[in-house]
Amino acid sequence: MEVRRYSRLYGRDELPLKIAEYIVENFEPKMLKVDESKGENPTLDPLSVLTPICKHFKTTMPVLSQRTRKREVVYVRHIAMYLLCTQTSLSLLSIGELFGGFDHTSVIHARDRIAELIPRNNLVKKEIRSLTRKIAS
Repeated sequence: MEVRRYSRLYGRDELPLKIAEYIVENFEPKMLKVDESKGENPTLDPLSVLTPICKHFKTTMPVLSQRTRKREVVYVRHIAMYLLCTQTSLSLLSIGELFGGFDHTSVIHARDRIAELIPRNNLVKKEIRSLTRKIAS
């Protein structure tokens, strides 16, 4: 089921084998994963975060996974990585893998870049708030 959901997000009937194997190995089919024994808060699965982002920016995961430096693609990818860091319990490496194998340091850079922009840029702050509401609903 998860592989089918991700294939829709990636806009393909079939996913590359590496991504499909990664999804099967790493993600539970539940929307919420909670380990109350550790005092964790509920966190969303990656698809619940990525779907609203792609819809909001009218893009797809294959576009965000490209190794391009186009400003509009990088901005959306950074927002997606930031929200995956803050809304899920995924490791930095796992987040990088979702975007086609980006290194964990790329995820750190994206997370920190958006965190720096939020207090200084009202547009970024509004987009993050809006996306967070969409993700939560």
